Formats: sequence, C-alpha cells, structure tokens
Amino acid sequence: MYNPILAKSFSHYERKTFGWCAFVVMLIVVFSSCMVFKNHLYPQSANGDAMNLQLSIKASAEDMFVIKDTTLLKKLETEKKDAEPMCNVLEPLSDYCETKGDIRVQGNSSTIFVVSSHDFNFSAENNSWIIQPYPRKGNAGAMSSVKSWTVKLVQDGEKIPKCSVYHGYPAVLFSLGGYSGNHFHDFSDLLVPIFSNSRYFNSEVHFLATDYKSWWIGKYRTLLNNMSKNKILDIDNENEVQCFPSVTTGLKSHKEFGIDSSKFPNRVSMRDFRQFLRSSLSLNRVESIKMNDDIVTRPRLLIMSRKKSRILLNEDDVRQMAEDIGYEVVLAEANLSTNLTKFAQIVNSCDVIMGVHGAGLTNMAFLPNNAVLIQLVPLGAMDYLAKRDFGDPAGEMNIKYLDYKIGVNESSLVEQYPLNHKVFKDPSSFFRKGWGVFRAIYLDKQNYDSFFARSFSKHEQKKLGIGAFVSCFILAATFCFLFKPEIRHFRVDFEIEQEKQICNVLHPRADLCEMKGDIRIHGNSSTIFFVSIDEGKNNSWNIRPYARKGDDRAMGSVTNLIVKKVHISQQIPICTRNYTVPAVVFSTKGYAGNHFHDFSDVLIPLFQTSRRFNGEVQFLITNKMPWWIKKFKPVLQRLSKYEAIDIDKEKDVLCFPSMTIGLKANKELSINTSESSYSMLDFTKFLKSTYSLKRKFAVRLKKDQRRKNKPRLLIISRSRTRRFTNIEAIVTLAKSLGFKVGVEETRENLVQVAKKVNSFDVLMGVHGAGLTNMVFLPENASVIQIVGLGMEWVSKQDFEIPAMDMNLKYLGYKISVNESSLIQQYPLEHHVLKDPPGNMISPKGWASYRKVYLDQQDVKIDVNRFRGTLLKALELLTS
Repeated sequence: MYNPILAKSFSHYERKTFGWCAFVVMLIVVFSSCMVFKNHLYPQSANGDAMNLQLSIKASAEDMFVIKDTTLLKKLETEKKDAEPMCNVLEPLSDYCETKGDIRVQGNSSTIFVVSSHDFNFSAENNSWIIQPYPRKGNAGAMSSVKSWTVKLVQDGEKIPKCSVYHGYPAVLFSLGGYSGNHFHDFSDLLVPIFSNSRYFNSEVHFLATDYKSWWIGKYRTLLNNMSKNKILDIDNENEVQCFPSVTTGLKSHKEFGIDSSKFPNRVSMRDFRQFLRSSLSLNRVESIKMNDDIVTRPRLLIMSRKKSRILLNEDDVRQMAEDIGYEVVLAEANLSTNLTKFAQIVNSCDVIMGVHGAGLTNMAFLPNNAVLIQLVPLGAMDYLAKRDFGDPAGEMNIKYLDYKIGVNESSLVEQYPLNHKVFKDPSSFFRKGWGVFRAIYLDKQNYDSFFARSFSKHEQKKLGIGAFVSCFILAATFCFLFKPEIRHFRVDFEIEQEKQICNVLHPRADLCEMKGDIRIHGNSSTIFFVSIDEGKNNSWNIRPYARKGDDRAMGSVTNLIVKKVHISQQIPICTRNYTVPAVVFSTKGYAGNHFHDFSDVLIPLFQTSRRFNGEVQFLITNKMPWWIKKFKPVLQRLSKYEAIDIDKEKDVLCFPSMTIGLKANKELSINTSESSYSMLDFTKFLKSTYSLKRKFAVRLKKDQRRKNKPRLLIISRSRTRRFTNIEAIVTLAKSLGFKVGVEETRENLVQVAKKVNSFDVLMGVHGAGLTNMVFLPENASVIQIVGLGMEWVSKQDFEIPAMDMNLKYLGYKISVNESSLIQQYPLEHHVLKDPPGNMISPKGWASYRKVYLDQQDVKIDVNRFRGTLLKALELLTS
C-alpha cells in the first residue's frame, strides 16, 4: 500500500531515489514536514471551504491516482516545480525531449507544455522544440506518416491550458506511424526502444500513443501490458489536458534492433529484452539443445518462408537436405495476422533459424540462448545491411551467427539481366540513386534457387554438386556451435525424474494410463508392468486402447491390455530391449477402415497424445493392420521418427522410461481445447504440412469478379447409401450460379484425396464419412452438409461442430420429407417420417437407427429450395 501523503507528491520511482541516511529519525521528521507542505498537497483553506477532491485508486493500477480539475487542481497550478527540459535533436536515429515538473499534454493540439515558475530569457526558437516521436529520423518515407509534436517551455502566468486529469506516474510519448506493421520495424523502431526507455519505471508509466493503430496495440498487447500497468492512451483523440510529473517525448534509440546499454541509467540490454519476451510470452526453452556424439534428439531447424519477394525457390530441396543431415525441419511464415504468442512458441522450440534477409528473421528474438541464426545474404552488396540488421543483433542476443552469401547463379536476377550488367558489376551505383531504386531491384525482384545452382549448368544441377556441399557445410557447422564435448551424455526431455502413474477409466470416450518410471511390456501376453518401489497395494487395470468406449461393436475387436503395478521385489520379466524415448500404445481395430472413424477414433487422438514429443516417441500398435499403416504412413511418420512396432508379435520384453496406454480423445472429429493443449486448427495445419497442401485459404471473391474467378465446389458422391439421386440437376444448378463443380467419391489414395480437396473452396455431401475430408480444405472454405431425415443430432456432432473448430464456414441443409427416399418405403403417418429421432441415440438403439435412417435413405434435392443454400455459400466466399 502507498502512504497517501507520499503518493500525492511523488511517483513510485521518484520515492525510491530519496534513499536513507545516517540521521534516520531526524531526516524522517524533516522529509515528513516537507511532504506535508509539498506543493502537490493542498492545505485546507482558512475559510474552512472543503476540498472538492476526486480520487480513483484502482486495483488494476490504471493509475495510482487521478485528480479531476477541481479546487485542489487550481491550487496545484499556482505552485510550480522547476521545469527541467532536456531535448536532444542531435542523435542520428531519433529526437527526444525529457521533461520534469509540471508537464501538460494537450493531445488535440499536439503540444506539450513545460510550465516553469522561474523567469527565463530564451528566444522563441530556444524555448520550443518540434519532435516527431519515431526513431527513424532522416527517413522521409517513414517520417512522413509521423505526427509532429511541439514541446514548449512556458512561464507560469502565461495563457496555458489548465490540467483536466493529473497522473501520478511519468509518461512516454511515441508514434505508431512510420513503418509499423513491418515485423522488423515493429521491434527495431518500437518494441525494443519502448522497452529500453520504460524499463526503468518497472511498469509504473503511462504510454501515450500518437498516430494510434488499434490493430497494432492488439497484436502486441501482451508485451505492452507487461511494460506498463496502465491503459495506453490514444493521445491524439484526448480532449482533456493530461498532466504528468515527467514526460519523455520520443524514444531514445541508438542502433538497429539493439540497445546501447551505456545510454540508459539501468544499463538495460538486449539480453534483458529477450528475458522479458520469454517471461511475457511463456517461452519455456532458455537454452538450445546441447549435443555430443550420442545424439538422441535431432535439432530443430526453422526455415522462414517468404511468398512475395526474396523467395527460396527450392525450399523443398533445402528441407530434404537438412533432414538428411539430421535436422527436424519446420517451415513457417509470419504475417500481420500471425498470432504472436503461438509463433513465438514455435520459434522457441527450434535450435536453428534460417532465412533470406528480411523481416522474418526478426523472430530470432524468440530463440533460446546459444541457438543459431543462418542468414542468406542477397546479391547486391548487402553485407553491411545484413550484418547491421541481424548479424550484430544476434551477438547481443546470445545467438550464434552464420551468413551464406548468394552467388550470381543462385539469384533470379540472372534471368532478368545479362551477366555484364551493372546490376551485378556495380550494385552500389543503384544504392546511390536512392533506397527506393535499390530496394526495387535487389529486394523486391530477387528470388533464390539456393544451394544447388552455384557453378553448375542446368544438367549438372540435377546431380549432388558443390552447392549442396556448401549448404551441408553451413548446416553441419551449426552442429559445431551446438556441440558441447564436456557434456558426457545427452538425455532426452523424457528423462525419468520419479515414477508416476495415472490411470483414468472414468472418461466417457476412452480409458487411458500414463506412466513414468520403469515400464515393461510383454507384447504377446498383452501385459504391461509398471515396476514400483512403492510397497503399497498392487493394482491392475484393463485397458482397450481405442477411443470408442461404450460401443460394444467397436470395442469387441480391440485387444484388452492388462496394466499391472508391481513391486520391484516381485518376480517380473527382465528387459530384453531398452528404449530411451516414451511409448504410446494404441489399436487400429474397432471401426478402422471407415474414413470418419480413422480420423475421429485414431488419428486425431493420436495427434493429441503424441504431438508434444516432437517425433521422439515409439508407437506400439496392437491389432496392427498393415494396409491401415500404409494408408496413413505420412501422418504416422510425422508424429514418430521410429517405425511402429506390432506389439502383438513381440516375444521380447520392451522397456521404456514412460508410456501412454490408450489415446486422448474428447470430441467427435475434433479436440476439446479445455482438455488439451492442442486445437483442431493445429491438427488441420499439421495435416496440410504433412501432405504439402499449398492452399492455406479459400478464394475471396469480389462481387464483380464472380464469373471470372469461379469458386470450386466439390460434391462428395456415394454409391451405396445416402446417395444423391439427382446429382446432374444439382451440378447444373451450381454451374448456373457460378461454381466450377467437381463430383468425386472418396478414394483410397489419401495423398491424392488431400490434394484434390485442398484445391476446392466448398465441400458438399450427405452426412457420411466422405465429409471427413473437410480436414484438407483451406481455411475459410465452406462445408455444406445435407442433413437427412432423422440425422440432425449426428450431423451436428460429427461435422457441424468440427467444421467450425477447423475455422471453416458451415451450412446445413435439412431435407424435407419429400426429398427423402423413405417416403417411398413408409406411409406419411408412420413414426419413421412423422417422428424421427432428434436427440442422441444410445449405443443399444444405434443398430436399428442406422438400418433405417442411414442405410435405407437416399436423397433427391429440391433444386429450387436448395438454390438459397448455394447462394449463401457464394456470399460466404465474397469479401
């Protein structure tokens, strides 16, 4: 809590400066006397008039106190501290003013008044300063969008605006104009300078933003909230006069994407900034992987993709080569819509970041210490810029740095200019013509076919050549940085710290056991031993590792595994094969082979259960079906680096440091985020990466371009049950509305299916397994589910809710009785037509329900009635 007298006179940071002296008692008395009569404390008037004081003290700490313009404030305005303006307009990157005393900020006139009670004889030009509070001074392109502020030294008694609101904390004023929105400049021009200029105040500071951009504040709100406990003021739109004990106008900045510690009283550094990022964004990894010859876990390499300029044209080749060397490779692209926290966590999980010179490399700030940055330096004498923007900052951040200079034959410029052109011979001549000219050629027009082009003809490039060798050398060199010979043995993150066992047999969807310690599985006896030093009661559990609990038909074919907790003194099988990675045990029986259940019962639960291991996990499969493994091999290989083991055929005793028996499942064809650290959107992105699906987003139409840029509609046909009986009429209708239509029945080759579906914008079908393929659609695509008679509940659970979880648009078309083939099998008064089930069907009643509503029902769409649904789908695709 604050002493109320002290609080009215001084901000928290000012009170710290008083210190303590030898004559403690005497000084306390003196200070107390001074503070009682301090000019910010209003003594009650002799005539006994009551003070009209409005105080607002909030636990949320928007302000220590706020004083509205009242009798007290009028008294405050008559007694002034000495004004202490200090303005520096000689720094190369930024102008700034630091002012203390009675400081009044009038937002709608862009003026800051520094009120002094002393006479001064400054000339007009020496008592006011024009400050553009953005640290890219001299850059006309950036500064043209930055508002100018006048800092004006005035004498008490002049005609000056009176305070409307008094704040107890200091303020920092900066602009969100300039190059904000560019990731590099967001950090180099704003976040890093804001941090270094405000860290001294320990969040007891107000941020005043001119040229306010709400989307920018929203993107970086987490960081800004940790720098200041107060709401950021859109100062341009403040009609009231805001008064502060001190104001810094502009941001002190001395280097690109860095901090000159010697310029700040608390010697704040870029390492402090990185620690701040880790704390604010919950980045768990402080240190990168440390390796020796006994490599167990592969280092993670993040390749920063670019889609507009400076594109790495042979990205897939680079990725494959890196994986061959021994990296686990992650491809990612950041843009304005990227969630900062999630992307930061992806970067933090990696040990090496690689990319062409550009804003994406700014994300190295999220890397763990001793990680490695590989910068691909473009053609065009870019060495200086590359070193200044990323090479030097990397060193300040405790990140190792490597650069790879692009050769002429690796640049797309070689296809635009002859080799003797001064683009290649004299890049500096273009720089002298101005940044715009230089940028247009060397940054905007240049792409790269790196690593394989140097020194080879087109024919020779098909062979593994010196370019590949060079890249291998660069990538392998990062191992040297990561190599720590003093570490005798590398243990994976799953090292057993203490034994642990949790078995949950109460979840409605799946039984699950998670164990850490000495775990032994004797495959052909279907028994798993959890060896414990605990002398308590021995326990055992029966687990069927398939996520369709309660469905006797599905679970009847799934092997029952016995999980036994045994004391170490008991007779237990001896390990014949030891593993250092965790294991996950699951079944591929049940309804495996049905496309919907393959995903809902196995693949999505397997993703939830194993993704956190980053491939360092061993799959043990009971009821293993080779054809199923082959079909989903790309997914299984992305989740585990090791070949799956058919545990039913294992005669050996396999031993693991931890094991999960069963799969985490909590929602049909989706993930319940309240029970999982992953979401369905995470899963669909994982699939798109696994199957190299190029389309991230569905087409966005403009009303006047619908006919030119036709959206693609895929109709899932069925040949046995729930068929469309008038598919031609539906296709004709869709084409007449402007769709390009495809009709497909689900095929076995999942790679082809995935690429096919991803090329469409709308997926349509009767409720059934084929709609499962919506997992491959690009984001913001639409799903039209034809809801048959009696299918409302299953349609909602199986596809409507999952579609929205996948960030897809959903449209349901409920057929009428006349559109169902059941009308030809039952009289209109029959309960099948008159009273179809609308709620959840019990497992016992499922067979009879399925026989009628799923197996006997076909659909004949009323195209006139359905027209409105297709028009709505077009509307959802229209921007």
